[in-house]
Amino acid sequence: MKNWKKALALVLALSLCVCLLAACGGTTSTNTTTNDADKAADTEAGGELIMATNAAFPPFEFTTSNGLVGEYDGIDVAIAQKIAEKAGKTLKVSDMEFDGIIAAVSTGKVDMGIAGMTITEERKNNVDFSDPYYVAEQVIVVPEDSDIASAEDLKNDKKVGVVIGYTADTIVTEDLALDEANIVRANRGIDVVQDVKNGRLDAVVIDSYTGIKLAESTGLKVVEDEEAFAAEEYAIAVKKGNSELLETINATLAEMKENGEIEELAAKYNDTAVEEEGAEADVEASAESETQAEDEASEGEVSEGEAPAAE
Repeated sequence: MKNWKKALALVLALSLCVCLLAACGGTTSTNTTTNDADKAADTEAGGELIMATNAAFPPFEFTTSNGLVGEYDGIDVAIAQKIAEKAGKTLKVSDMEFDGIIAAVSTGKVDMGIAGMTITEERKNNVDFSDPYYVAEQVIVVPEDSDIASAEDLKNDKKVGVVIGYTADTIVTEDLALDEANIVRANRGIDVVQDVKNGRLDAVVIDSYTGIKLAESTGLKVVEDEEAFAAEEYAIAVKKGNSELLETINATLAEMKENGEIEELAAKYNDTAVEEEGAEADVEASAESETQAEDEASEGEVSEGEAPAAE
């Protein structure tokens, strides 16, 4: 009898423990669900809007000591800032090589790509594009005394610079079919333009607005060839299917076009960006000259030091 009572007491005690554990587990699940919902609401209400760009393409994007967003400034950065404001988010700029932007957007590492990017069929296979916000074409930047007068002249064994992944890269490689040995690729427009100024390259093919401004700041001239270079449209890339962000972007662009704000931005950044890039190029050129001078001096010292030993 006593054993039966003890067994019954044990069963009741175990049942009570199970009930208490279930109640605790239910509370934890509810709290977890609530926390997840709160986080989702916070993200939707605010958070960051990440813009991928290549900040070496003035006046659309460049770095400066006092930028609009940290060190970053330019037409595209100003447009992205407006989009972020409309979306109720804080703009964050992710600077990367141009040819990595589409992959960053398509995989969701960033929210949008804004980098003076031309709409192409190949890119449309991987991302969705906004309405166009700027129309440009390619130009050739050459020295003042150059004999290059058209795109065809680039085929005459000329060393030609382009920015990796830009429209010009495709043009010189596929359309003009230049010898690979004569194509020099870089990550920044200012680098290849500086190489033309220093005599390392015969020409650079680059987007018109940036090419004209860089040529003005470096004492070079611009060659236009409308037959070889068709007009192209800049647009903003988003991950395929992100219709909500795309609608916000298009609405922002429509407002900025209608009130003339994009034109005002172009005028505002007309000189500022190139002054920044030009100053940076001058510093780099000066540093390079100093390095070369030091190397030559060092070689001279070594030669002088080795002479007695040779005797």
